[in-house]
Amino acid sequence: SIFPSNSTLVGYRWTITFLRQSGNVNTMICDKSALTGSNSAVGAHCNVTTIQEGTLIDGTFQLQTTFPHIYVGKPINQTATRTPWNIDAAHLQSILTENSNFGAVTVTRQVYIPTGQLRWSGGYLWTVTFTERNGDIPLMTFYNSLSAVGATVHLETGGQSSLLTLDDPYTAVDGNEVKGYFGLTLVNSLGNSSTSTSSSFPVVSPVTGHALNETEFESILSSVLQSTSAVKVTRSAIPNYVMGYTYTVEFTGELYGG
Repeated sequence: SIFPSNSTLVGYRWTITFLRQSGNVNTMICDKSALTGSNSAVGAHCNVTTIQEGTLIDGTFQLQTTFPHIYVGKPINQTATRTPWNIDAAHLQSILTENSNFGAVTVTRQVYIPTGQLRWSGGYLWTVTFTERNGDIPLMTFYNSLSAVGATVHLETGGQSSLLTLDDPYTAVDGNEVKGYFGLTLVNSLGNSSTSTSSSFPVVSPVTGHALNETEFESILSSVLQSTSAVKVTRSAIPNYVMGYTYTVEFTGELYGG
């Protein structure tokens, strides 16, 4: 029984804290059918009130990726359909896969209770694996429209080189893509060598920020050969699964064949 401090009645006040029940627990109902009082004029009373509501996540979020890959062109933010806070793995997988900018993915989901906490408050850990897009895909971003009573909802994305700040499971694997520089050595028909530095040919153009194109490759190679008419370079239309391109060099003139 709960009575105000100035009440003339007597009884007990019990304060109950739920440690294992998840989320916002329904208010208990007091069954006083077998409860009596010594004052028959007043009888017995039993009231239940809530001191603090439980916390359970609510709302929605949206995941974002960028497309195309930076090696191919300028990446543009691509946003998936808005999803509820507790979306299951199958439906999240369907939403992302249906967006061609994300490509095919697989998704798993598990309940998440932060370290040191006893109760689940609606948290989940989703693991998204990109099975179609090539290269090292940038970390997804998001729009966070999640809420909870008396609390701020923490939402983040992580990867192998960008760990989650809370309880990272260390299961993420970054995609593979070619990076860095390379050099070339060419020997002409007279047996003379022309050698570039080991960093003459960058995978990524310092001018465009995309993969080195055929014009840039041809210009660098022509500089190494000290001739503007010794080679003609073409590049494959699309990259391979590690975002590398195939450059085809056609040599002209008597020194380098043709």
